[in-house]
Order: sequence, then structure tokens, then C-alpha cells
Amino acid sequence: MRVVRLAVMLILSMSAHLVVASPTLCAKDEAVFFSCPLKDSNKVVSLCGDRGLMKSREEGENSFLVYRFGRLGALELEYPKRRDGSIEMFSYSRYESKPEMGDFDLTEVLFSISEFKYRIFDDYLPREGRKVQDQHKSGVEVYRKGKVVVELLCGERPKSDLWSLANILSGDDE
Repeated sequence: MRVVRLAVMLILSMSAHLVVASPTLCAKDEAVFFSCPLKDSNKVVSLCGDRGLMKSREEGENSFLVYRFGRLGALELEYPKRRDGSIEMFSYSRYESKPEMGDFDLTEVLFSISEFKYRIFDDYLPREGRKVQDQHKSGVEVYRKGKVVVELLCGERPKSDLWSLANILSGDDE
């Protein structure tokens, strides 16, 4: 009986260390640049691309970036539809403050569909200069005529490698 109890305790302690992967709309052969399940929703937002994006860009090969939104198995939006030239449809920006300004870091990838501008963001924002209360805010905002019409926040910390797109995407020129 003691052996059975020890075995059960060992299995339970091992399962506590298992990492459950967050859902993503990226295919297994794609790189995940950003992905998270949305707060109070069963939907996911993902920014996916070519696994060898940097290498393929250097070699002049076709590489791609794609935004996806929806439920697993039921996409509601995929942009762009074509992979050719997709890199040029996105822009990147990052704003970092100086320590005396409160140490914030705003990282974003932007794209537009018709009159709507999408902002995929992964922001670090301190609260009143106290590290204990710092917050990480991530998700997607949709703008129309310069005003936020939709803000979709991540329900958990995203898988985010937006910074790796800094030398690949053009800067936001607005």
C-alpha cells in the first residue's frame, strides 16, 4: 500500500510540472511570433510566419507573415490571404522609456484592412513606479479613423517574439 501511495504522489508531482502549450492558430510548420487566447473568450489571436524568416529574407526567398483570428478549427479572419508580398503589409515599432521615465516598453506590429488599422501589441507598463504592481498588457486593438473601436486583451501571457521582427518589418511611418 505504501508503494502505491508513493507511486501516486510521484505521478502527481510530475504532472504538476507539465507545461500545457497555449492554443495557437499557427500551423506546426510555422513560427509563432505572437499568440494568445483572448480574455473571456474561446477565440485566439495569432501572428504566424515562415520559420526561417530571417534566413529566407537574406537569401531573397519568399517568406511570409500572416495574422489569424478565431477559434481553433474555425478561423474568422486571416490576413493576408496570399503569402506573396505579405511581409510588406506589416510594420513594426517599439518604444522604450528611459529609467527615469518609468521603464515602459511598447512593442507592436501593425497592418491595415480597408479603413481599419490593427495593432498587435505586447506592452510592459509600470504602475506608479512600483515593480510589484507592474503589468503586462497584450492583445489586439482595432482602430477606425484614429479611434479604438475594439480592444481584445489576452487572457494569459502571450507567446510573443514580436521583437524578432524588428529587422524584418519596416518601421511604422505614421
